[in-house]
Amino acid sequence: MALADTKLARWALGFAEFVPLMAFAYAGRFGAEIAERFFWGAGSVLVIVPLLLLLGRRPNPLLVAANIWLCVEAFAFLVYIRPLADVLWALRETAFFVAIVAVGLVYLLVSERGLLTVDPRDPRQARLYSLALLALAMIAIGWSQNFRGDELVAAIIPGTVLFLAQMLLNARLRGRTESA
Repeated sequence: MALADTKLARWALGFAEFVPLMAFAYAGRFGAEIAERFFWGAGSVLVIVPLLLLLGRRPNPLLVAANIWLCVEAFAFLVYIRPLADVLWALRETAFFVAIVAVGLVYLLVSERGLLTVDPRDPRQARLYSLALLALAMIAIGWSQNFRGDELVAAIIPGTVLFLAQMLLNARLRGRTESA
């Protein structure tokens, strides 16, 4: 058994996928301005994602969306394109969930797994679960827009709910796959 196939290695690689979001969050915790937070997050994406891909880790679709969001926001601050900056400012935390819906739609079209991280035996079940996650992300857009400016309520809580729902649906699909 290769080291990357061990349970500890899978857990560590899964944890590493969250490093860009953690860099963004912790930069804020230590007083960084919003642009600097996005630079920390996007910089982490540029380091972590290639390493994970080299190690053969298939990326979590929700984290792909988060990474795209971090990079687009950092780019918007770096280059300052007024219309893009205006849209992102109006969306604030909601942009994260808009990215999840956009990336989720692409994953639904091109991947048998959809928004899940488990290989399904029944692609229809994976599609159904992915649609449920997509619906939850759309609800998160409304929630987040309503609580804009309050990072905890607008982004962290609904984001956590979305990731936990993905874990639950992965476990359900994994159970169906193993029992089939």
